Amino acid sequence: MKISASMYLRTKNLPLYIFIAIAFLIGGPLQFLGIVSPTQTNYVALLACLVYLVSNGITMPSRSEMLLFGIALFIYAGIVYNGSSLPGVLVYTYYLACPLIAVRTAKMAVSKGAIGSYRTVYMILIATLALQAVAVIIQSFFADQLISIAAGDISRTDITSGTFFVKSDGSLAVFCAISTVLFLSSPLRLRWKLAAVAFSGLVVYMSGSKAAQAYFPLAIMATLFYRGTAASRFRIPLRALAGLFLIIIVVILATKAQEVYAAFMSNLHDTYDYRYGDNQAQRFAPLGDMIFSPTSYLGNGALHYYNPLTGEWLYYSGFSLIYSFYYDFGLIGLVLISLYVGTMLRELSGSWVVTGFAFSAFTVFSITAFSLTDLSFFFFLAYACLHQRNLQQPDSSEMRSLH
Repeated sequence: MKISASMYLRTKNLPLYIFIAIAFLIGGPLQFLGIVSPTQTNYVALLACLVYLVSNGITMPSRSEMLLFGIALFIYAGIVYNGSSLPGVLVYTYYLACPLIAVRTAKMAVSKGAIGSYRTVYMILIATLALQAVAVIIQSFFADQLISIAAGDISRTDITSGTFFVKSDGSLAVFCAISTVLFLSSPLRLRWKLAAVAFSGLVVYMSGSKAAQAYFPLAIMATLFYRGTAASRFRIPLRALAGLFLIIIVVILATKAQEVYAAFMSNLHDTYDYRYGDNQAQRFAPLGDMIFSPTSYLGNGALHYYNPLTGEWLYYSGFSLIYSFYYDFGLIGLVLISLYVGTMLRELSGSWVVTGFAFSAFTVFSITAFSLTDLSFFFFLAYACLHQRNLQQPDSSEMRSLH
């Protein structure tokens, strides 16, 4: 029996579709019911990505991937220079493998056209945003009932994660912000852009991510200022309005800068004084420590801030990639991982402006999450950068179909 070319391609793409379903649709519900844990879900998703990559052929490492390998060597050397344990650096091997595999999967999916045409991508995206909006509304209005039947401990702040992984409200909010940027910078009709803004805004402001809520309107204004809209009659006035809005924000911040800075630093000093306050330690206590204590250049060893093997914390201040890398591998480690992300985004987007947008989204998310292990975030961030790059040299028939 002969297998058609289209069926063969669908079979090769099946692991990719399984990964997408796990990362964006069914992973969270499965974790909520206690069928699998977030870590187990990540393992299955990574396996699906690896099968997809191997079946489509392994390519040579890029410059950013070589940099990531260098960071891995730096982390392994921590056994010597900061007393890192072998289990600790092995856990970090897993941490670094997550973005490596997720980004490679996104690159392969784009190069093979595995998700479909531009129009298909946008239709899938708007349907996903609508689904997340419905899920978040249900989770918000029935939070207490859902928390009572959840298999694990979930707070009201963490319950609004849509169909993403449990306690991934920050990831979901940043996903919506990036999606909005994609729609606003596309040649789609205005009604699709407004729908994306409405669905995304609803999710962002019903989620518990304060950082994403501050980032969302700024991302919209910056996108409108940079790209305007596809309709020429709206481009100039919208760019002017967005530019005026950004100028007003800068002026307001400038007039209040000294006052806000003094209040913020005072608050950081207070949180620093109470940084060991058991589970009452505030969110910015580690940041206060980073500012008011002597600079740590090489850190205190892998898993010093948070050890997932034992569940022990240095501070009870929540997850943060910035905190973890600083306390584990110092300022040098934090600079290196930031350099990797920036280099990777520049490779994918081919544009410094898009790199700036994407890196700001990464920073916003990393403040309140250990973002390296979030496969959905890195996959979508990479896919968005590649998608934007391809839009700069579109096929005319594809682009006409978007209008």
